[in-house]
Amino acid sequence: MSAQGRNRPRWLAILLLLLYSAALAGGAFFAGRSTAPQREPGFTFYARIVSIDDSRVRVEGLEVNEPNCRGLMEFNVTENTELFWQGRKHHLRELEPGQLVAVTHSGGVVERYPGVLVQVDRVQRLDYNTHYPY
Repeated sequence: MSAQGRNRPRWLAILLLLLYSAALAGGAFFAGRSTAPQREPGFTFYARIVSIDDSRVRVEGLEVNEPNCRGLMEFNVTENTELFWQGRKHHLRELEPGQLVAVTHSGGVVERYPGVLVQVDRVQRLDYNTHYPY
């Protein structure tokens, strides 16, 4: 048998091993991607805090929002709700009526008055210790 004939099975085995490894890695990637929880992007609107009762926050949407995001709305702050101010985590006890916030929610809205936001993902305080009377 010639030297070329002996090398062919080794190269063929290496090529098949590389193709098998690539197929296995690709399959694992797509299987993991399809089973990973996907987070929907939320919708953000701007509001003024009206009242805070325990973990229940009532806000009034500002005029700069689209019409569906104006008026009174309520939501619960849960352990999944991120609170931020000036790039750092904030605590619910640091929020006060009169402060301006950006509210990002990804759940539905219960159609009643005031509207109830089902899932609020993030509340970002916007003002700097300024309370607005409007």
